[in-house]
Amino acid sequence: MNSSPNTSFPTTAPARGRGGFTAVELLVVLAIITVLIALLLPSVQAAREAARLMQCRNQMMQLGLALHSYHHTHGTLPPGSINGTAPLPSDETGYAMGWIPQILPDLDQSLLFQMVDFQSSVYAEENDDAVMSAPTSLLFCPSIRNVGVSYAACYHDVEAPIDVDQNGVMFLNSRIRFRDVSDGTHATLMLGEAFGGQNWLAGDRSTLRNGSGLGSMEPFVDYTSGAPFAFTPEDREEADTQAVIGGFGSSHSLGINACFVDGHVQHLARNMDQKVFQNLSNRRDGNLVESFE
Repeated sequence: MNSSPNTSFPTTAPARGRGGFTAVELLVVLAIITVLIALLLPSVQAAREAARLMQCRNQMMQLGLALHSYHHTHGTLPPGSINGTAPLPSDETGYAMGWIPQILPDLDQSLLFQMVDFQSSVYAEENDDAVMSAPTSLLFCPSIRNVGVSYAACYHDVEAPIDVDQNGVMFLNSRIRFRDVSDGTHATLMLGEAFGGQNWLAGDRSTLRNGSGLGSMEPFVDYTSGAPFAFTPEDREEADTQAVIGGFGSSHSLGINACFVDGHVQHLARNMDQKVFQNLSNRRDGNLVESFE
């Protein structure tokens, strides 16, 4: 018996279009990504600032070790500034050789040391090349580069022209030994962060500061009223002629890094008691400071 041929054919399902994001779905995804970035960005910035803060501490520690090396070799800390007359002129005249060029060999910067013309003033043309060759990896806080030298020695505990026989550890023509720090090397400020130092060779407000204030963004600040305030632009010229040196400060949000005479580096809070900070800036006031931060 003949069977009829199978005339049925396989059917093919109709093709379906490829799926994709709708405009609303795309907007939702972008909104989620934006929120995640907004949440993560502060953490990233905080991590970067923490790294910069640690690098700043390490740089200050290197300076502190170099000062200890200098003391071991010469029996004293270097003078904060060297000049033939006192007090130090405020008009960028005189010899005014600062403490930083004196410790260059102790920082493994012998070639730079040879560039400095120690027979000429730090403001003289003979030292222009040395000024322009500042060791940025040591003298500039990574949080505020290209604004000037970031570290200054403590020459006095109150606002005053840079002079001889002051209460800090590096002042005009000073020769302070560790045993001269009668208040204790662990509680006497040697170095701190500061703003605005333009000539790293000079032993003036570029590399010396006093204990009159902590936390100012301005190099010229008046603390005589009991509360810090920055000079107005109209007062700036007059302040310069009066040789206002200023206190310490940094771009770190909570305070400054500070190196003490014994070599340890620690954080000093921006809002710490002003009297305590002055005590730390004075090597011989007889005030016992048990704890500070």
